[in-house]
Amino acid sequence: MFLGKIVDRLFIKKPRFRRLVTRAVYGTDDANVNVFGLKLLVNSARENGYLRASNASRKYSLLKDETATLMNLIALIDRGDTFLDVGANIGIFSSVIARSARLKPGVRIMAFEVDPSTFVRLAANGKEHGFDCMNVGVAEVAATATFVRGAVSHVTTREDHVNSYNIPGLTFAAKLLPLSDIEIPGRSIVIKVDVEGMEWEVLCGAWSLFEDDRVKAIYFDGAKEQGKIRERLAGAGFEFYDGRTLEPAEANVFSLLAIKSRSSGLALKSAAASSARLYNSTA
Repeated sequence: MFLGKIVDRLFIKKPRFRRLVTRAVYGTDDANVNVFGLKLLVNSARENGYLRASNASRKYSLLKDETATLMNLIALIDRGDTFLDVGANIGIFSSVIARSARLKPGVRIMAFEVDPSTFVRLAANGKEHGFDCMNVGVAEVAATATFVRGAVSHVTTREDHVNSYNIPGLTFAAKLLPLSDIEIPGRSIVIKVDVEGMEWEVLCGAWSLFEDDRVKAIYFDGAKEQGKIRERLAGAGFEFYDGRTLEPAEANVFSLLAIKSRSSGLALKSAAASSARLYNSTA
């Protein structure tokens, strides 16, 4: 606080000196930056704050990737919708969407986190911001599985998906449930999936919701087996976008957002049957 006041008095409120230093450090050229997933043209001196924000966002995935995606998901959620936060961690998506729900009556939020240690903080945030939480992993079928933690909580994964981010021996057992076994309120659902390799299983375990035409959008934060996922969802009438930019999604895009096309006349039952054949042929 004290340092901020000093900077404000000796730098921010000294415009000639500030302009001199800013030009010396950053130059005076126009430059393209990325803020909130948007490419913007700024001047390195005149709009220096945006330039510095863009530089900072490249260092942190929350700012670089998730902020823009979160804004886009909020735009998709209407009054009466239910948001399912699968792999919620401490609930950053759920907490921000809960705040926006003050302007959208009837929005319900359910957050799922498998790690009991992380869930303690998720539950505290759920109580603070008004959303429901479940300490359970989401998968294709009900089961119990072993999970492996890493140095930070957001890399926790099931032991058969372990990678260089995980710490061998740092394990815990957890319950798994498919979304079809969970009572989910509301007619229209938006799903966010961040489960470190189990994306296909989450989709299969939720397919009854798709068959009932309840899912309006599903977002995957890094999806393995993306070809299978996209083929199954395309057969059910979904279109694909980059979750950050809302541009049409290229193959194997990291932020995959699938939105149901209401103009599609495809039957979900037929899509489920063809997807089951695809799964059996590749299993």
